[in-house]
Amino acid sequence: LSGQHAGVQPPTSFAGAASGADNVLTWVDSATADAAGYDIYWSTTALADWTTGTLLAAGILPGVQTATHVGGQAQGTVYYGIAAKRGAS
Repeated sequence: LSGQHAGVQPPTSFAGAASGADNVLTWVDSATADAAGYDIYWSTTALADWTTGTLLAAGILPGVQTATHVGGQAQGTVYYGIAAKRGAS
């Protein structure tokens, strides 16, 4: 699932795949021109507000489009959320 901060469109095609003991997350950058980066959250339960989940990575820069949850497979079923952050206008 995706989320948004301060009116910035979330990234699209957010997906995860197992890679050994880890989960690898990928996405397509937000179409919002001033998106400054992304925060990724995780939880073992689905959340309506992802910012209440556990922060996995903060301030991932546009263009990176991947993150790894090391040991994510050991958590059982894991849900992820990603939110775009607004940069200086």
